Amino acid sequence: MSEVHIDREPDDQGAWASDNAMKDPAVVTLERERRTLAEIEPALKLIKKGEYGMCRPCGEQIPNVRLQALPWARVCVRCAEPGFHSNRLAGD
Repeated sequence: MSEVHIDREPDDQGAWASDNAMKDPAVVTLERERRTLAEIEPALKLIKKGEYGMCRPCGEQIPNVRLQALPWARVCVRCAEPGFHSNRLAGD
């Protein structure tokens, strides 16, 4: 049986979950941990620079509730919404 490779968007969580359903659970866990670490390292740099918790696009403070749920968040919920910036630019 040959394996079919389909390119997916990097944020396609459904496709990611489907692909990983076929993988060994240990491999899936290791991949998830690597992605998490890749998000944490930039957050640590922002802490050192005194910029942690600031939304990169709009400059507003990211609410503590969001940071508690996603400590490496670089954008507020509003700016994270799909299409927010393209809609905002069209309306300006």
